[in-house]
Amino acid sequence: MYTYYHLYLPLDVQNYKSKKETGRREVQLFNVLSPWSIYSFRVSAINELGKGEPSNPSPLYNTGKDIPHVAPSNVGGGGGKTGSLTITWDPLPPQEWNAPEIWYNVSYKPANSEGKFQEISLQKRHNIGLHVVNVGEENFYKPYLVKVQAINSLGAGPYSEEKQIYSAENMPQVQPSQVYALAYNSTALNVTWAPLDLNREKIRGKLIGYR
Repeated sequence: MYTYYHLYLPLDVQNYKSKKETGRREVQLFNVLSPWSIYSFRVSAINELGKGEPSNPSPLYNTGKDIPHVAPSNVGGGGGKTGSLTITWDPLPPQEWNAPEIWYNVSYKPANSEGKFQEISLQKRHNIGLHVVNVGEENFYKPYLVKVQAINSLGAGPYSEEKQIYSAENMPQVQPSQVYALAYNSTALNVTWAPLDLNREKIRGKLIGYR
């Protein structure tokens, strides 16, 4: 898949060269165009009084392939089925692929680990924005560091920044105790209970309220 551009590039070109054989003017454009894209060009002459009308568009020309230049953005995740680590990101738009196709590597490790990241290639899944890793039901609601990189046929692009997310939660294994109710007025009661022990093994997730 090419990205098509029909552009009049506003570049002031003074250091052009002349070809001896034909007398045609020539200039090289560095770090201006995008890889794996199609361009046409127009040229204007400029003097002290201003700029003339641009030329007709040139024929179409394509640039070569390159590795991805940017990392996937908005890396995050969490939630899902107990025992899973859900990793999400925004897929690269086609103009950032720099090649006909793209895929991703996702890497993860426990947040408190000094070990290496475990890396998973998603080559067969192409341009997706989600992957679920099975980390085991015993690893409910644990923090993990995750990162994602884009890859094409020429190689890998940069990794995203590391983000901390949590594996999926499990059902709480504790319930409120010492529940009492006192009259507040003729139509209401004031209900109280003992605070819960909020350790991971009992809450098994993030406490968001009571019912």
